[in-house]
Amino acid sequence: MRHDGDAPVEFTVTHDRYVSGAPGRVKVTAHGREAWVADPPETSGGRYDVTVAVDRDRVRWQRFTGHLESGRAGDAG
Repeated sequence: MRHDGDAPVEFTVTHDRYVSGAPGRVKVTAHGREAWVADPPETSGGRYDVTVAVDRDRVRWQRFTGHLESGRAGDAG
């Protein structure tokens, strides 16, 4: 996550499908960046569907969906 603002923010990453559990939280300093790591090939057969929101702006959010290939037989989606 990258943040170009002058105050720290907290991103919330929520799994919409394929993986259950509490949302992930990523704190980013002013003008900073941090990584959020997932392992779709191991946790959900390569599929991912997450929404990322930021605490300072409840109107803006981004949803990411897709499928990552692992190269193993039977994982094609």
